[in-house]
Amino acid sequence: MLTIGYLAITVAVLGAFLSPATDYELDIYAATPTVFWLGLGVAVATSLFVSFYAPRGYLSTASLVLGGSSMLAASALPLMRGYVYIGTGDAMTHLGWVRDIINTSFSPFGLFYPGLHTVSIAFHRLIGFSPNRSIMFFVLCVIAAYFVFVPLCVRSITGQDGPMLIGVFAAFLVLPLNQVATHYSAHPITDTVLLSPIVLYVLVQYLLASPDPDADARPGAFDSIPTVSLLLAVVSIAVVLYHPQQAANTIILFGTISAVQFAAHRYGASGRIRAHRTLYGQTTFLVIAFFVWAGSRDTFRRAFGTILTEIAGLVLEGSDDAAQIVQQRGGSLSAIGASATELFLKLFFVSALFAALVALLMLISLLGDNDQFDPDTTGLLRYFSVGLIVLVPYSFAFFVGVASNLFFRNLGFIMAIATILGAIAIHRYVAALSEMVAPERIRLATVMVLGFMLVLSTAVLFPSPYIFQASGHVSDDRMSGYQTAFEHQNDSVDIYSVREGPWRFRDAIAGVENVDSSRYSDQGYYGDNITHLRDLSPEDRYFLYTGASVAEEIEVFRQLRFSSEQFGSLSRQPGVSRVQTSDEVFLYYVNSNNTTAPESSTSMRSPAPSTDAGSDLDG
Repeated sequence: MLTIGYLAITVAVLGAFLSPATDYELDIYAATPTVFWLGLGVAVATSLFVSFYAPRGYLSTASLVLGGSSMLAASALPLMRGYVYIGTGDAMTHLGWVRDIINTSFSPFGLFYPGLHTVSIAFHRLIGFSPNRSIMFFVLCVIAAYFVFVPLCVRSITGQDGPMLIGVFAAFLVLPLNQVATHYSAHPITDTVLLSPIVLYVLVQYLLASPDPDADARPGAFDSIPTVSLLLAVVSIAVVLYHPQQAANTIILFGTISAVQFAAHRYGASGRIRAHRTLYGQTTFLVIAFFVWAGSRDTFRRAFGTILTEIAGLVLEGSDDAAQIVQQRGGSLSAIGASATELFLKLFFVSALFAALVALLMLISLLGDNDQFDPDTTGLLRYFSVGLIVLVPYSFAFFVGVASNLFFRNLGFIMAIATILGAIAIHRYVAALSEMVAPERIRLATVMVLGFMLVLSTAVLFPSPYIFQASGHVSDDRMSGYQTAFEHQNDSVDIYSVREGPWRFRDAIAGVENVDSSRYSDQGYYGDNITHLRDLSPEDRYFLYTGASVAEEIEVFRQLRFSSEQFGSLSRQPGVSRVQTSDEVFLYYVNSNNTTAPESSTSMRSPAPSTDAGSDLDG
């Protein structure tokens, strides 16, 4: 049976690799050959059944490798199918920074979160990938690390293989990706959240490390306290460098665990918590590292001030900003024939199931019967339970005003922890049910439920019209078309476009530093009627749109802001002249005075004022 699974995923990968993307793809799921999805389904189903039904040994290991390889292949689709890049938002600016650092026009230490960029450059120099593919490979490596360390965390907490088995397939759900504030792309906060199981794994090893060589050690446990202490310090510094916001979340978790330990020692609580290594020193070290790196930066001061202002307003006066945001977005969804409930179920149904399972486990670990777990496991579950009790309301406090996006970032970290605890919870509940119902029926039900969850989660691994988003695919024609437009642009005339404008592509192509990326001006049309472009401004300007823009507006956003008739009217409008056309990019000159459009210029635009790098990004 395993042979069939490995053959299926091999055929699937070959089918995807031999069918590269030739044009812009609005939906990566629909554009990928059907043979890939069929092969993936057969391989994952084979992995599930063999893993749960085969005896422990090489068969079980081979089935887990099959499952991991299959889900990693799904995650690698943009690379396998020859995407030039994926992600048209922050990811483009991060590509520009990577190019700046490679060209020595910018130091990585000028970035607020240089981890993604420096590792991508290492791939570029060691493997020879282009900067854009190096970044995409980095994102894939982050996913692979998440797949590995989630089950390792489960095993280090429980000391058992059964929960780890469920942890493997729980990791494949990639629940931290919510497509609201965490995305599959070059996105430092997302990447740091997906790497957080490494921190949690080393944390558990540190807490359980014992100076007694005769003490019972769990399989795979570190036997050297200095080694695990150094590792925890190193990964703590890495979190700060990858993204300080996630470092702040980690500080809260470490601080909560330290508080639990202090209470256990102070009040003489029973259990193994008093036997665990205290986290006071490591927490202090992380706090110092955080403030040394972030404390003096404008980005940190602005963000911290915004958060304090919003939370103070919520506490003192109350806030209806969150309700207004939900109402506004719900109205937009209704306008395109969808609903907030539908979108929530697509994005968060599986996460909600895990949250419910974890909530029950938290109650049991804190208040109930823990006979199924050894004392160390019970203590560790209490650490993480109290940690979530603090992290969840802390994160909900962000769901106000301009800080509302931070809630969904923190939700990613919460779901990383919930994935680990959820795997433990499922194993506990399955074991309990097996005492009341035939074990074979429970095992089959577990396989079927996990398979169902995998289908739902894989469907939202990438953005797609299914969740009312475009794929983020950047094609070669699209990139080269933008490059041509920038090279021949008259330096006194700005380029405008639909929605956000063209500045992200300028970042990716020309770099970010010492280049005017128009980051500080509004050069996007959001709801304007582009059938009368000359009426939108008294000044001359360029108007650029792409085939991707048209597809997104019509097929994803259902012509909510711009219609096909509006795009079609451009060639008929007086004073609007097409100056560039390609398979993907179309550039018009909008003459406000009805005079002859000036000839294009290849001169570089004047530098924009530089601030703390990363300050205007979602990260």
